[in-house]
Amino acid sequence: MTDETMSLFLEFAYRSEQEGRDPTLDGVLSPEDKARLTHLKVAGLVTTDDCEVMRTVIVSFTAEGVALARDHGHEVSR
Repeated sequence: MTDETMSLFLEFAYRSEQEGRDPTLDGVLSPEDKARLTHLKVAGLVTTDDCEVMRTVIVSFTAEGVALARDHGHEVSR
């Protein structure tokens, strides 16, 4: 995993910890961040769900993602 992909993952973990819920994708991701998000999904660390009510995408952590976040000092829920 590249440093930039790990940085995006840790940003999601930080936001989840601060907000007490799964983070949402606010705004438009750059093409590079879209590729990084795809990498996180393929690696089995996160999943995404479209939320039509909130008109956003919710990023959820898998068990592996929760463990990786913990390894980096973040407590996120699954």
